[in-house]
Amino acid sequence: MPLNCKTCGAPLKGDEEHCPYCGSFIEYEDRPGGHASNQKHGNSRQKNLPQMKYASEALLIVISIFTFGLYGIYWYISRRKSFNELVEGLKFPDIAFAIYIIGWVIFFFVSSENPDSEEFDSISALGYLVVWCGGVWLSFGIKRILKEYLTRHCNDEAILKIVMPSDVNLFIFGYIYLQIQINKMIKAELFAPKL
Repeated sequence: MPLNCKTCGAPLKGDEEHCPYCGSFIEYEDRPGGHASNQKHGNSRQKNLPQMKYASEALLIVISIFTFGLYGIYWYISRRKSFNELVEGLKFPDIAFAIYIIGWVIFFFVSSENPDSEEFDSISALGYLVVWCGGVWLSFGIKRILKEYLTRHCNDEAILKIVMPSDVNLFIFGYIYLQIQINKMIKAELFAPKL
């Protein structure tokens, strides 16, 4: 009987721990010999995993649009502690976060003091550029933490290839792309969902 991933429907060989396409943990109901496989990854493993917040990708995009990207500040703040606890020696890039915040201050508050002036456009553009640079620096700093965590705690080459394959997407979408990758890692049981 052909096996398929319950999450994405991809065909499986039957000996994988994780789907080679979506990274979801594969649980086999029956094996010849009458025992379920992959039971070593059950609830006891969930208790030992670091926790990360799961978020709906669609909802994250909608909130980001309606807040004009300001939701990114909350996203980074709410996950800072989790990132700092993931890998000893690698910490959340606080300097990049400070630059990110300064950019938002310039963009919204400094540029809104006199919106009819000729300087308004240049100050707004400078603020947005600072936000974007800080966000890119933050995103790649967090990617580094997640990749290091994976290389230390995951032996599955398929998972290592699936998580964050695109620097271009990270560069453009920042924290939204990071959350998508974190969700993949939660589905693959590399993180426990944080409630």
